Amino acid sequence: MENLRFAYAAAQEKAELAIERAARVKEAVWARFNAEQNQREATEARLQATLDDNRREQTKLREEYQRLQATNTQMSEAQRTAQTEQRKQLEALEKLAERRVIAESEKRKEDEARAQYLLGVQKKLQEAEIRAKQEELQRTHDESAAKARAEHDAELLRLKEEHAQAQATHERAVAEREEKLRQLQADQEQFRTQASSRTQMSHLTSSPNPARTSAELSVISTVIDPVLAKLDRLTDVMHQMVQTNQRQTEPADSHDKTTKAQNSPRGSRTKSSTRASTSMSKRSNKNHVTRSKKPDDDDWGSDSSSSSDSSQDELEGQFGTAAQTKNSDTGSGTRVVVQAMIPHDALEKFDERGPLDDRVNWWERFMYYATMAPWDEKT
Repeated sequence: MENLRFAYAAAQEKAELAIERAARVKEAVWARFNAEQNQREATEARLQATLDDNRREQTKLREEYQRLQATNTQMSEAQRTAQTEQRKQLEALEKLAERRVIAESEKRKEDEARAQYLLGVQKKLQEAEIRAKQEELQRTHDESAAKARAEHDAELLRLKEEHAQAQATHERAVAEREEKLRQLQADQEQFRTQASSRTQMSHLTSSPNPARTSAELSVISTVIDPVLAKLDRLTDVMHQMVQTNQRQTEPADSHDKTTKAQNSPRGSRTKSSTRASTSMSKRSNKNHVTRSKKPDDDDWGSDSSSSSDSSQDELEGQFGTAAQTKNSDTGSGTRVVVQAMIPHDALEKFDERGPLDDRVNWWERFMYYATMAPWDEKT
């Protein structure tokens, strides 16, 4: 029973809550309906006001249309009247234009005839002026050509004189260089003779010990061969630089071919003679040069090789820094080569009794100085 009572009470509470919720929903629905009804009435009032405005506008537009129709009728009559007047004016203008075209055509014909006459007169005047200008230009050209020819002849004469002076200077320099080369060959021949005589003397004095002599000869040949090879290379470099110097000193003129043809055989003969003397000296040194040496002196060959290498490096540095400057005369086209003078104390005195390496180095420096640049008066 108690359960039924509790269930009935709970159901009654739920029913009351549902009734209250339904009442609230009903009130909300009526409120929404009233609001929509008010909004609809306001919208109908606005639409009615708009319709009234449209009716008034239609009435005004109808009245305006009627006025426009009346105005259009009046304008149509005025337009027809204006078109009639314009047609009359156009006919009058066409007649006037025809008369003016005829008058302008006649006037243009007269102007063309007058222009043709003026063009003929102007053409004659221009032809006369052109002939006068051509005569003046021809006279000016002849005068300038005569002046230029005279200047060219004077310049050519000056260039010939400068070329003759340069040719004489070059020939003197070549003669001096050949004289120095001949002196160098004579000194080499003397050096070879002295070396041969000393070799024979040392060979005679050291003949009781043939084994020691053969060993010394083998050691000396191993030392002399690199030195002679370097001498041969040095001679080739020297002749190449001499030929380069000769090519640089040739003037830029038509006589260059003759000068080059005269100098090339001379340089080739000098080069061949110097190479021949060098090869003879090399064979003579290989066959006859001997030197006394103690058995415990083992580093003699290495010292000779190192000193020869240092001398070669020194000469290569001297070749690289040769004092030669070229000065070109752009006005005349003649090139002049200026060489620095070798000082008189560039070489020390030749020591005939000194070591072989020192004497070879002295001859290498002498060949360089003798062929690359002139000596001063004290030397």
